[in-house]
Amino acid sequence: MSRSRDIADAGAKVNYLDNVTANLPADVATTYAPLASSSGTDQTSLAFENVMTSTDYNYYKIYGAMIPASDGKHIYARWGYGGGSTTYLDAGEYINTGYKSYSNGSASSSATQSGTWSYAFYATNTGNASTDPGIYFEYTFHKPWLTNGTRKTASYTYMKYEDNNYIISNNASVYNQATALLTQGITAIKFYASDSANITGEMQLYGLKNS
Repeated sequence: MSRSRDIADAGAKVNYLDNVTANLPADVATTYAPLASSSGTDQTSLAFENVMTSTDYNYYKIYGAMIPASDGKHIYARWGYGGGSTTYLDAGEYINTGYKSYSNGSASSSATQSGTWSYAFYATNTGNASTDPGIYFEYTFHKPWLTNGTRKTASYTYMKYEDNNYIISNNASVYNQATALLTQGITAIKFYASDSANITGEMQLYGLKNS
């Protein structure tokens, strides 16, 4: 199966979520709202900018699927702030912790406690062969719009196909080390690949309305 077919299949799954949302009962549909999408082929990054600003939603969730343009590239994400003119947080601005499991018996499952990191999402050595499905993920923010001095938090899960031919599943959490985000909300998130490799994929952003 070609990479384009893999991405098309991933898109069909996300579009299916749109169709389900469109046909939900009124009380449910007003709680779970599609807000934005981002997609592209051979792009330097995929991002949502100047979003996640409405206090109508306590939770913002992203569903995504992507594959790097060359084999064995890491997939990263960074948070941004500033609305129309986005500033992205760089090195040493995040604290991550998580748990990773492998389908290959020769590789052991492990807890990952990163301490200070440069990324708000990190998936190593994502495969690019014609049969590789790339990476699929869910990413959830809790109240990214807060400006009251508290740290911002998020959690994510992903499944990816490693470049050495086995599947990895990861569950992780992240919060900001950066003091800049204590009094400013997160208004953006950007996904990209290591070594300036391009990526192909798409993402959908949803908001869970406050009760």
